[in-house]
Amino acid sequence: MSKSQVLAYIRRFARHVQADVWEGVTVQRVSYDGEVYRLSTSEQELEADQVIVVTGSYHIPKRHLLAHQLPASILQLDARDYRSPASLPAGPVLVVGGGQSGCQVAEDLFLDHREVHLSVGSAPRSPRRYRGRDVVDWLERMGHYSMPIAQHSNSLGSSHISFFNDLSINLDQADAVYCRIQSNIDAWIAQQGIQAPEEPAYVPCGSPHQGKIPVWTSASTPWRR
Repeated sequence: MSKSQVLAYIRRFARHVQADVWEGVTVQRVSYDGEVYRLSTSEQELEADQVIVVTGSYHIPKRHLLAHQLPASILQLDARDYRSPASLPAGPVLVVGGGQSGCQVAEDLFLDHREVHLSVGSAPRSPRRYRGRDVVDWLERMGHYSMPIAQHSNSLGSSHISFFNDLSINLDQADAVYCRIQSNIDAWIAQQGIQAPEEPAYVPCGSPHQGKIPVWTSASTPWRR
């Protein structure tokens, strides 16, 4: 969804549940006295029977463990601090990470005729909507988010930075996860006897030109090209 669509969705939800929405208010402290929660904010003091913290972790930038060892002459910028191509010095740009922010920054630079390289890792991907619902809605109903953390796959940070010409492998793996999520939803819908619109199977829209376009992806062995 675009920014305006997200705002419209939140406002519709607030009207639906008749909630008071305060914008631009900073919660500075939350304490519990055994009966109620007391909140100190930039506007006033509040009391509440329940408090839900939904800040997430995406507001904290994450860099590779060896990023600090790169030469000081290389400007390192977190995605949240990027504003426009004009804000970057002249020269090629390497965008690390093929998530939404990374792809949008790379596209912005490309459309400005900058030389830009996108480093794509092995992160999976998921359809946004499938068979009439947001995929997050389906996964929540299926109990995916109730799964204990020990049952989720976990990968530790690496001690090296490297680049490989394995874009096709990473895209195929991401597509495989995408299709597996769809298959799991299909199976759950059939098991529960839910009426939901059918959707055609996913078909890749294209493939990278291996050997023609130098595309490098991150892994966990020493620097190499």
